[in-house]
Amino acid sequence: MIEFPITSEALLTLFGAVIVAIIAGLWLKRYLPDWRYTPLVVLACTELVLLLVLFATTGWRPGSEQLVSVALMALFGASLETFGYEAIVNALGLAGFGHRSDMAQLERARETVLQADIRDARNDWLN
Repeated sequence: MIEFPITSEALLTLFGAVIVAIIAGLWLKRYLPDWRYTPLVVLACTELVLLLVLFATTGWRPGSEQLVSVALMALFGASLETFGYEAIVNALGLAGFGHRSDMAQLERARETVLQADIRDARNDWLN
């Protein structure tokens, strides 16, 4: 049975890395929704948290194999979070929901054209 990772040993597993990445991703996507570097910051946060947990559990003297293992675990966890999020958002967009649906893209295109028309009209009026 899979349980929520609440111990340090559980955080140092792939499931724990995915949970840390999901939490970091949700926070970042909440406060920086259209920022293109969010997946890299999620990876950095996941690496940092898992390495801190590793250092804390080994008395600040982890072995090289443990360091590599945790670094790869954080990489895989952040990758699963990113690709999973993208797959879900793209599937919802194909189903007509969310910010990647055809209607949402049409609305954004309409707003862009309207802003360009307003800018052109203002420039014509000023010149």
